[in-house]
Amino acid sequence: MKKMLIAVAAVLLLLSSAVASEIQTDPADPSYHNERYGFTVKWAPGAYRVYEADNGDGITVSDGHGLEMRVWGSLDQDVFGLTEKDFYQRARDSRAEYSVVNTSQRWYVVSGRRGNNIYYVKSFYTDDAVMTMSIEYPAALKSRYDSFVKEAVKGFLPGRKF
Repeated sequence: MKKMLIAVAAVLLLLSSAVASEIQTDPADPSYHNERYGFTVKWAPGAYRVYEADNGDGITVSDGHGLEMRVWGSLDQDVFGLTEKDFYQRARDSRAEYSVVNTSQRWYVVSGRRGNNIYYVKSFYTDDAVMTMSIEYPAALKSRYDSFVKEAVKGFLPGRKF
């Protein structure tokens, strides 16, 4: 049994290292453009580790102190039959402390607390894809990450229309 658990752990480790590749960004002006879905995201200057999913869906950004930002595109309409109404319902159904739904520009924002962390999610709906940015960090470090969140929110653009 112990050998089987070790083998399973080794396979999972191998698979987890195969699903993302570290990419380099300019620490003075960090940004990322996703070719597959057309979105762009820019964030506050600093030293971050940035990993791009091998399937081209998006990135994960972390700083080693508790900040994690994930930005990705998905084909929820095709895979799950997500309608625009369903999309907005996600925001309305969330137990977030803060939420905004903008139907004319086809996006929503939800934010709140999850345990000792603060989370922020912004998602765009297009005719063919959903693009989402999720940021989570320790609430105790809120003042440290305020500028990061502000820059990322301003710099997250859905790009081309599908």
